[in-house]
Amino acid sequence: MDDKKSSAVVVEMMADIEEIIGQHYQAYAQKFPEQKDFWTTLVSEENHHAQWIRAMYSKVGDGLVSLNEKRFNAESIREFQARLAEMLKNLRGKEMSIKDALEESLSIEKMLLEKNFFEVFQTKSPEILEIVTRIVEETRSHRGRIEQMLEKY
Repeated sequence: MDDKKSSAVVVEMMADIEEIIGQHYQAYAQKFPEQKDFWTTLVSEENHHAQWIRAMYSKVGDGLVSLNEKRFNAESIREFQARLAEMLKNLRGKEMSIKDALEESLSIEKMLLEKNFFEVFQTKSPEILEIVTRIVEETRSHRGRIEQMLEKY
């Protein structure tokens, strides 16, 4: 697979991961209507992350963004994507408490941060750096909001 096609696959998987996380939060919004606003805000933000990631792909062709496949190769991203998809599939029919949902969500957000998931993007473009920084900051915000909600339970 050529570099551009490989990059396109990685970018699309990264965007899909953000959407799958959003689908987790959408499922929680349905399971826990008392916290619907909390979850739907996270859904919206995850969907924005996916849009931003896809927008960055157009910059790969311009040479403004490259993918550090030494940091994360397509296979490791595919495995993470498959794991999240499996968790989502299992979630839909599973009985769980709000505490369980929050702990699972916190685990996902922490994993993205601890593994420096967004380091797959390499750029010197201030515009792209701002987007990556914003996604990371919002992911940290998700972690913090989930931790605060978890403290209530």
